[in-house]
Amino acid sequence: MLNRLRRMTIVGGIIFLLIGVVLISGCERKTPGKMTVLIQGSDAYARWLQTKITKFSKSFDWQVTVSTYVQNEDLLDMLNLEQETQSKIIGVIEVPLELSQQLVRHKKVIPFSRAASEERLARDLRTYNPAMFPLTQKVQKVSLMPERADVFLMVYLKVPVKNLLKEWKLYEREFSFVLQRYNHWGLPIGYSFEKDPSKWDFYDLAFMGYYWAAKPYHDALIPRLGHQGLPTTGTLNALATRVIESGGTNKDLQNPLSRPVVDMFQWE
Repeated sequence: MLNRLRRMTIVGGIIFLLIGVVLISGCERKTPGKMTVLIQGSDAYARWLQTKITKFSKSFDWQVTVSTYVQNEDLLDMLNLEQETQSKIIGVIEVPLELSQQLVRHKKVIPFSRAASEERLARDLRTYNPAMFPLTQKVQKVSLMPERADVFLMVYLKVPVKNLLKEWKLYEREFSFVLQRYNHWGLPIGYSFEKDPSKWDFYDLAFMGYYWAAKPYHDALIPRLGHQGLPTTGTLNALATRVIESGGTNKDLQNPLSRPVVDMFQWE
């Protein structure tokens, strides 16, 4: 829940920034303006964002509505219809990473420079993390902004880790035998369970998950190692990160049979 709220706050902040650019560019209108913000998220997230945006947009005399889409194809259909009817209602879009360059090539999104002056953009973007901007420089004029930078965190309980530090030798042979089903050799020769969780590699993490799942905790014997598995861009980014952690490169990411990609899926 904490991670979800943090994401809502961060993404909401970026959307507010972009909405502000669009609304300010239309301040000369004599009648109230209307705009739709398209996001790929839950209805609860849309309702939360709508309550924030309603207060924000009233000061500009605009009516801003938050709408959601589920599949990427839905977004493409909406944008095609918008282009055909020339309704010009959709103002800001939460764009899936995998569609970003396609939308730019087909001119479904416009550069920020067409919505505001360079001076205005420079002033509004001062609070934006400058480390993110290289990701937007793939096109001649910036049309897209990363909404967030994902930082992968591991949450664990100290007691099970301390217990495994005391007992890992007792489970080493058993766990190595389990690993043989996946990598054909088990634990590496000379393996030793790392004391510092911040230095764990995938072997240590898998060993911890196996050990914890084999021990009752609060009278429950259940799997204890979990990770994100939803079919979202966030999951795609997480898998790509693991490919890089396995020694892969951008070239490897384009080949589903490359060794780092295969290694990543074996760990998954």
